[in-house]
Amino acid sequence: MIWNELHDIHKGETGLVIGNGPSLKSVPREFLESYPSFGTNRIYLLDDFIPTYYVAINWLVLRQSLNEINAIYTRKFILSECTHEIPGSIPLKSIPLPHFSFNPRNGLWEGHTVTYACLQLAWWMGFQKILLVGVDHRYRTNGGSPNQEVTSFEVDRDHFHP
Repeated sequence: MIWNELHDIHKGETGLVIGNGPSLKSVPREFLESYPSFGTNRIYLLDDFIPTYYVAINWLVLRQSLNEINAIYTRKFILSECTHEIPGSIPLKSIPLPHFSFNPRNGLWEGHTVTYACLQLAWWMGFQKILLVGVDHRYRTNGGSPNQEVTSFEVDRDHFHP
């Protein structure tokens, strides 16, 4: 039923998808607070900022940050396999078929990035424009393959928080 309530809830509005890239450090806080927003992954590390919506689809992020995610007081969209760990969250069913879901209640393709999931949610909610901030998508660190767990002992230069 929640999906019906969310459909076109932001019809005609401009919104933000906020990534975790290093460029987020140069985005003024007033700008982030000026629009409804989708915060992703470890956005909770941005001091005293709470996005309108929180989205996480990577099981590693969810497993490593469960307590912090549960402490965020906002509507949360979470990979369906992990919603039992995050009370009140809205499950996102991942479908392996590459596509853009115009109806995410039936599932969506992750597109190898939480940003793509956010764009599909934004469309469902009726946003006319979506601005991307902190979505750098270029990395200095050469980890393994996507979604592979990597242990690092250095400062993380690929994200807004070390």
